[in-house]
Amino acid sequence: MNSWVINILDYAIHTRNVPPKKIILGIANYGWSFKYNSDEGQIIRPFTPWEEYMSKPGFQSWYQDWCDELYGEWFENDVYHAAFFNNAESVNKRINLVNLYGLAGVCFWVLGKEDPAIYSTKIPVTLPGSR
Repeated sequence: MNSWVINILDYAIHTRNVPPKKIILGIANYGWSFKYNSDEGQIIRPFTPWEEYMSKPGFQSWYQDWCDELYGEWFENDVYHAAFFNNAESVNKRINLVNLYGLAGVCFWVLGKEDPAIYSTKIPVTLPGSR
């Protein structure tokens, strides 16, 4: 679960001795798109809204366990595009790390571009600061 996020939390808490209550976990509510020409990948669309991905013709997505994010791909003008972004499942997994590590809480980056299902899923009521 969230291996790269866990690695960073472990480093901050256990190697750098940052108290968990001083850490707020940032969760991105947008995606990053890449287009590939030959052997190069090029970031073309940072901060892409969830709905923009979902409305692309031929867009296909699936959950990637290795990074705990949704991955999507499509072709546009014969160029292969790919994107990584959070959805309700990945956000819930990150939120659960708050209680697991005893963190101060979470902060969402860029509201208004997220998967709407994030708000219809059950956010743990034991999350610090929740009401």
